[in-house]
Amino acid sequence: MTTESRSQMGWRFWLKWVSANALAVTISVSIFYVGGQILAGGAFGGGGLLLILLGIPVVVGKVQSLILDKYVDWYGWTGATIGGWVFGCIIVLFLLVTQRISESGILPDAILGSILGITVGVAQWGILEKNVQKRAWWIVANVVAISSSLIVSNLIVSMFYEPPTNWAPLQDFVTSLLSGGVLVSIIVASLIFSVITGSVLAWLLGHRR
Repeated sequence: MTTESRSQMGWRFWLKWVSANALAVTISVSIFYVGGQILAGGAFGGGGLLLILLGIPVVVGKVQSLILDKYVDWYGWTGATIGGWVFGCIIVLFLLVTQRISESGILPDAILGSILGITVGVAQWGILEKNVQKRAWWIVANVVAISSSLIVSNLIVSMFYEPPTNWAPLQDFVTSLLSGGVLVSIIVASLIFSVITGSVLAWLLGHRR
């Protein structure tokens, strides 16, 4: 395959990854934000947390596996995404609950994002084709992408967010999502995450043996 052909294929893959991945992240995070808030504050209690922990990686992992269908096993990639995400969230929750790290701030966001980036990146790293050169860069890409997404997202939310007045009704959470800077932060974060990971992945797939 010529260099020009690889370049064209890389751009097509990058556009597909960024558009589909950003849309999947935005929709899944928005839906599970509202649903998780309601369940966490209602009779279901911890069900909201479980919904967020499992819902987002299931949707995002499946969409990513569809884009990567020529390079990875669908079920393997989705399972690795879920496993890496949940394991990372357990570590993050432990650090927060035991107050080993504060809940807000650029440095805590960078640390928590790095933890999630490492756990998800390592899990997915094992699924990538064995003939993909320099695939360890995928772990670095996830660390940078998730950390920067968290930092920018929380900065936007801190400037505009107003919490719901109570746990019900549903429109309280929808209103906070639309008018409190939350949706904007989710969209921006999803684009940052998708552009960084898509750029590195397109480069990696363009340098297969």
